[in-house]
Amino acid sequence: MSLLKPTGHGGLDRQLVYRDAFFTCRAAEVVTRLLERQGACNYASCQKKSISSKVAEHGIICMYVLIRNSDGNCSYALQHGALEAVIKCVEVHGRMSPRVRKAGKDALDILWAMRNDPAYQLEAEAQRLKIISEQPGATTSDRVAAAKAAAKVQVIRMDRAGNN
Repeated sequence: MSLLKPTGHGGLDRQLVYRDAFFTCRAAEVVTRLLERQGACNYASCQKKSISSKVAEHGIICMYVLIRNSDGNCSYALQHGALEAVIKCVEVHGRMSPRVRKAGKDALDILWAMRNDPAYQLEAEAQRLKIISEQPGATTSDRVAAAKAAAKVQVIRMDRAGNN
């Protein structure tokens, strides 16, 4: 969590660089799996239910930081089940923890807005191709495919901006 919010000089620029680096390392998938397995658990016999609540809270906040102000990251997270994981965490822990409820509301607002956007599948594919093209050993055709997908996404964004 603290790595996603660096402090010091150039904080916003470093925050965006860190966020994109974490996203390239598939952090959204890790956070989604963590939320599904540990954040949404509510064992009846567990004495430490607050641990699961804290995992849900911090996981949802991490997801929010990863997807905020990035349509590509948000659509990629949606493709890997982030919406369902956050909903389940809010259902399980939302009644007991107002922090989970608040963090869940912020993340769900972004996820639902993107889910209802018809272009999110294209943006998810562009993000996937970008991750592949940044891996060591990526071929030129991988980079070209990523650039073409990014160009299509830019055209859609420009078209949306022109229609508004």
